[in-house]
Amino acid sequence: LALIRAKHLKIDATKLKTADGRFSFAEMKEKVMADDYSAFPKEMAKALLKIDLMFVDKSANGENTDNVIKTAYYTELENAVKKVKELNQIFSYQADCTNILLSFRYKDYTKAEALYVKGGSLGLADLKALCEESSETIMVRYKFHKLSKEILSAVESYQASSPYDELELLSDNYPLTLLKKNKYSVEGMYPYMLYCFYKLAEIKNARIIMVGKINSISEEQIKKMVRDSYE
Repeated sequence: LALIRAKHLKIDATKLKTADGRFSFAEMKEKVMADDYSAFPKEMAKALLKIDLMFVDKSANGENTDNVIKTAYYTELENAVKKVKELNQIFSYQADCTNILLSFRYKDYTKAEALYVKGGSLGLADLKALCEESSETIMVRYKFHKLSKEILSAVESYQASSPYDELELLSDNYPLTLLKKNKYSVEGMYPYMLYCFYKLAEIKNARIIMVGKINSISEEQIKKMVRDSYE
């Protein structure tokens, strides 16, 4: 995503370099700059092409390009986690949180439906209700739903015209909330999963603290943004 933005905004992509993943940064840069997505996974290639078109028709912004990448990510992830119960639970919950965010950020069913993430417990009928119904109706409809806390948080943020920080925090914290229930388990890949999510939270927290300090955010506010990690 950083590379495709750099391409269209004509900025130096080397300043955006992060650690290499499935592809090296140099390889990705060469292919993205050449509009060659054939070597990338199917969903990623479709997402990058879609973002290209968004920049061409001048509809691209930080939020909607992020959403396109997230949708592609979740589509690929859905198939990858099916055989592991805990990973499937994490995927389902975070897919639901993503769909709730889409609903309230857009409040437009057509736009939200185009980015809808499959695999969660919320269906398209829920997406439509969250997009189109009033806050009061939504709170009544989902009062006893298993995602009532998440939906109420989104409603409150929407009414206050404020960022969806609490919902994003709930989504990011869920993997460790789930896995810590059996944190002393030595069965199968459980210890490794727990270790990986601890590390992901640690990395995210380092970034939150660094960005907060750079932008002179108060220590108290930074503490509220920090994700659950080691105990």
